[in-house]
Amino acid sequence: MTSNSIVKLFSLFILTLTLVQDCDVLSDFDYEVQPNLPYSFNHLDLDLTLSPDDQTVKGVATYTLNAKVPNQTELILYASEVEIDGVTFDGAEVEHRVSGDSLIITTAEAITTTSEQALAVTFQSRPAYGTHLDRHQTFWSNMNPKALRSWLPVYDHPRVELTVDAAFTIPADQDVIFNGQMTNEDVVSTDQKEVRWQVDTAIPVTGLGFAVGSFSTTEAQSGVHKVRVYKQAQVDADVDALLAQAISEKKAVESALTFEYPWEALNIVVLEDTYWDEVTEGAGLVFVSALRGNMEAQLQRGIAGQWFGQYHRMELFQDRIEGMELVKVALNRAMNQDAVGLTNPDSVTSLLAYELYNYDYESIDEYYREVIEQSLSTLISTEKGVVTFDTYASYWYDKTGLNWQGLGLGDQAPDQLDSLTAEADELADYGISLEMDEVNGKAIVYFEHIDSNAETLHAVNMNIYTFDDTTSKEITFTGELDTVVVDVPLSLEYITFDTQGTDLDKVEFGRFPVMMLLSQLRSNEVADRRLAASLLSYHTENPDLQLAIQDALDREENEEVIAALLETLGEFTAGATGTEQQFVNELNNESEAIQLASIKALANYVDDESVPYSLQSKVVRAQNETVFEAAKKSLLAVADLDLKLSTVSQLIRTDTTGARSIAMLEVVLAQDTTGQAIELTEQLMGNEFISTVRLQALDLLLEFQTDASYWAEMLVELSNDRDPRIRYRALNATRYLSEGDKAPVLEALRMRESDPRVRAGINSSLEY
Repeated sequence: MTSNSIVKLFSLFILTLTLVQDCDVLSDFDYEVQPNLPYSFNHLDLDLTLSPDDQTVKGVATYTLNAKVPNQTELILYASEVEIDGVTFDGAEVEHRVSGDSLIITTAEAITTTSEQALAVTFQSRPAYGTHLDRHQTFWSNMNPKALRSWLPVYDHPRVELTVDAAFTIPADQDVIFNGQMTNEDVVSTDQKEVRWQVDTAIPVTGLGFAVGSFSTTEAQSGVHKVRVYKQAQVDADVDALLAQAISEKKAVESALTFEYPWEALNIVVLEDTYWDEVTEGAGLVFVSALRGNMEAQLQRGIAGQWFGQYHRMELFQDRIEGMELVKVALNRAMNQDAVGLTNPDSVTSLLAYELYNYDYESIDEYYREVIEQSLSTLISTEKGVVTFDTYASYWYDKTGLNWQGLGLGDQAPDQLDSLTAEADELADYGISLEMDEVNGKAIVYFEHIDSNAETLHAVNMNIYTFDDTTSKEITFTGELDTVVVDVPLSLEYITFDTQGTDLDKVEFGRFPVMMLLSQLRSNEVADRRLAASLLSYHTENPDLQLAIQDALDREENEEVIAALLETLGEFTAGATGTEQQFVNELNNESEAIQLASIKALANYVDDESVPYSLQSKVVRAQNETVFEAAKKSLLAVADLDLKLSTVSQLIRTDTTGARSIAMLEVVLAQDTTGQAIELTEQLMGNEFISTVRLQALDLLLEFQTDASYWAEMLVELSNDRDPRIRYRALNATRYLSEGDKAPVLEALRMRESDPRVRAGINSSLEY
């Protein structure tokens, strides 16, 4: 065991997080520990109108409750961004007032302890923090701690459990998703419909959540439970695979814990983006984001969270990221699953904790890991509702006598997570070149070490093709540079190599004799012809070869070989005037390989007037990202600044996500002195583009726009943005403000900010 403690691990979290710079922000997510709660909320009737167009929630929340302690005449609900229109208790209007984020209600008579009474609150809200609205007009609730109170008057605490009947009035062409089961749908008018949902198993109010938008639905039965996947219409995802995984995952957890799924249904909502949410699962509800990376891993974590995060839940956020995230990883490991692969572009604290635990799990003492994994079934069976991390740690201590804080975990710093799933670049181990000693009938093969262990003995087969026969010889080589001389017949046509213990993906072929390559172009094997076409590019000093390449093109039928020949021909023509038309003609070839070869060749025509416009058309109309990236690279090599700016402008009008436009601007901004590129970048901050592009656009503005007056105005404008990541990252612009402007602007931002993480950033900027 190492001496690092879990306390040090999470100190490391706070020190290295790039977004949350004020560690007090975690305490803003804490619920009050064992609050005064002398009444029971038993049931909630919701009658709500959800309006994505104006981002409002309005209606009536009716709580069925009773007192736990006699003589209670005051009730408290939380309503931080909610306007209260009226309150009744058992049908009669009662006094109420709002103080801070609390709705304080005074009843005329004491609340009974023996029977249930009804508290009805009529309200409306347009929360800046409690809900999200994306570019597809999907409207959903933020399930971060204390976010519920921003759109619903509620005693927002994990100790409150209740059943729910909910009636949602929504646009007629949309769908609504909630906890539990959908029971009915009725048309209200040509513009609206009412959808009813029911939750018969008491759930924590902190697990409540909704989503309204255009969804496709796939469902199946798993035991007594329905499992449904609701996919946002604009998202590309394999819903059948997600549904199958959800059912399999649910069954596996039930088996591992010998504890049935705790809720009556499992509803999975697949969105383009879950924004900056720390918590993406509710009770029977899991949000999955296409932009957060591995959706299967997200689902795995969300399903584990149904038991550890919802059925078991915690009042303190620090407990949650220490306890629940570790337990989710331990649960997955107990089922022989390893969910490394989530991306974390937003530095979400809880997700970062999960990834660190998952990555560094093996550094926990082996026996202690076994105790953790074996304890989960007992803990979930004996504990219910609100628990603390100490509940878990004490149980493990009783079994081992080892203090959790003395265990080594977290040797890996968070910034190392970026490389966890990155694929290593496959560098060539050896380069192979060939010369002929025709007088003596010898082939001289040169092996030059590039990467890997130069002391290892390698072997390849050398295939010798003659007019009427083919033979193979094994040749071996090692060291930094090795030369092997092989006897070959006078009737030799060409030589190829194939693997025997050496991965040819790691072999880079070099210079081979011209006549041998020309013979190889007549091989019956496509791979041989393709390689020969490519290797002819080592002989550009011989311009006469262009005719041979053209002859080969005229007779070749395989598109991969044609593409290799065109690419090599481009090396020979090297942008010479009058040779471009052949490549331009192939830009719209049905074969992508041929298109790519032609695009690459056109990058050489820096002095041609027509080529840039042909490439511009390809950039704007490219059908896939591979072709776009190649065309963009070639266009940037040959176009002048005006054409580059014009291309970006056209892309913005046709680019559905903005990703292609931002890829161009990343290069063009550094070259532009006119200010036009800045204006184009501002357009990509529009809500119609995906969040990753909007954030990239903001980063580019922060890099290339340094005017103080610009940012003084822009910071105020961006403070109204629905994406808290935009509001947070924009704070980097305060470095451009004068000392006289900085404090007033930040104070104005703090007054209107509702997200605790952004407020923490504002506070840090004020102190800096």
